[in-house]
Amino acid sequence: MKYVLALITGIVGLVLGALIVLFLLGAPKAKPLPGLPVQAPDPAGDPPGTAVITLDEKFFDALLGTIFRDLGQPSFPLELTKLEQSLFDDSILRTIPVALQNDCPDQVVIKTEGSNIKTGVRFTGGKIIAPLAFTGSKNLFGCQRFQGWAQANISLRFDQEKQTVYGQIDV
Repeated sequence: MKYVLALITGIVGLVLGALIVLFLLGAPKAKPLPGLPVQAPDPAGDPPGTAVITLDEKFFDALLGTIFRDLGQPSFPLELTKLEQSLFDDSILRTIPVALQNDCPDQVVIKTEGSNIKTGVRFTGGKIIAPLAFTGSKNLFGCQRFQGWAQANISLRFDQEKQTVYGQIDV
């Protein structure tokens, strides 16, 4: 019996001690949440169901890095236009050895860097621009290799009726 009374007295003393400490020091305060409280939408703003997506240059740098790392360097075939076909006799083009045709593909390859330019997407002056470093080759009277960079301008259009965003790239 004496042990039970000692145990009860110890528990009561511990609880009373904790209450006195809380009373004197106060309850710990929670840190305020970051950001601003969520408020009701502005009645004069966008209609309900509107989503706003913000993409910055870092997003596109990461996207391009993933493309170059996982999918390889994008390449595009070069084809003779109708004007070029009319200027050259098919027999001339057939005389290029097959071995050279595999060594010299008619294509442009986008590079991560080249000609002191890094391929990327930039937002400047209300425009979307994309410098593109490239190399390539054209099998025309022998293998013609080239390299350089190009400035691409990206234009976006929104069709309200179709709820569709269209993009056009001018290089």
